[in-house]
Amino acid sequence: MKVLFTDTCNMFESANPVANLVEVFNTSETIMKKLELSQVGVSRRGGSWREIMDDGNIKFNHLSKGKKSDYDSSDYDLEYKLISGNY
Repeated sequence: MKVLFTDTCNMFESANPVANLVEVFNTSETIMKKLELSQVGVSRRGGSWREIMDDGNIKFNHLSKGKKSDYDSSDYDLEYKLISGNY
């Protein structure tokens, strides 16, 4: 499954968030959300797609990085909005 992780960088990039296109294997949105919520300091600094993968021992291929506007909805199966911190 191809997932577009979007990160508003604590709302500084909310108009056109930073995006990482990642192919993930053997996981679901529910599992990724639970892993993200368990990250230390997530409500303060925001979530990290890489920590989700590492914490869950999830196999992945990082395909590209850019801005959300660089991608069409046909490029990915799921858009996952990372938790924005409160800085």
